[in-house]
Amino acid sequence: MPHEAVELLSQYLQIDTTNPPGNEHLGVEFLADILQREGVEYKTFEASPGRSSLKAVLPGTGAKGAIILLNHIDVVPARAAEWSVPPFSGALKDGYIYGRGALDMKSLGILELLALLEIKRKGLTPCRDIIFLAVADEETGGSQGVQYLLEHHPDEFQADLVINEGGFGLSDVLANRPLFMLAAAEKGICQLKLTRTGPPGHGSTPHGDNALEKLVAGLHRVLTQDNPIVVTPLIAEYFKRLGTEWEFLQPYLEDGKTETLVEALTQSGMIDVPQMSAMLKNTYRACA
Repeated sequence: MPHEAVELLSQYLQIDTTNPPGNEHLGVEFLADILQREGVEYKTFEASPGRSSLKAVLPGTGAKGAIILLNHIDVVPARAAEWSVPPFSGALKDGYIYGRGALDMKSLGILELLALLEIKRKGLTPCRDIIFLAVADEETGGSQGVQYLLEHHPDEFQADLVINEGGFGLSDVLANRPLFMLAAAEKGICQLKLTRTGPPGHGSTPHGDNALEKLVAGLHRVLTQDNPIVVTPLIAEYFKRLGTEWEFLQPYLEDGKTETLVEALTQSGMIDVPQMSAMLKNTYRACA
């Protein structure tokens, strides 16, 4: 299985599914060929020419609702000149696999595919249908992928649980074993468009009442404000579990107080790790 995963991922990374334009049908053909060899039923959905998604099902007993193993086929663009290897080579180098999509997220696609195949190969019948779902157009909004599927084929995707990207594994955090950062929830999003008006002028003769300068100053105030710490029940449970491995969290395990957690994270320097601090407060990002 490990060698099979490496081989399949390397091959998958060699398929250019850069979005835009996507060309996810090329990835669908690759996945469909594997499923056909393994005797797993599948179907494809085409939102528009070349923008295909694939669904494969390993039937269960039906005792519980289906589980969907969700992944996306498309990848973001890559500037080849900035890479040490060709971005669509799937190169094996120094114990790593290189290629656009190795992290986001063809690797998980292969892992989910092999998880389904391993259950089938062992002749097991799960208590629920296992659905492998590889979709188009995740990187640019989903109108050609998940959104299309839910709008045009909603009955195909009824499930109790969806497993998707978001968490990851770390091998250098705990002393004796890997740490898997399972993402049980996601932060919400609020998008705002700021507009500032002002008198016209010319760049050669600034008049001190420039609308853009005022807008930049306003954005700076938003981006630099210090938001309050909020520990949700889910995040509290997260740090309690980490506390069994990290000694500096022991005081928090004893009293469970938010201020104790903040003090422990501050003294240890963990509060300055973006992934940690972002779980404890609202964050902002400016874009044009």
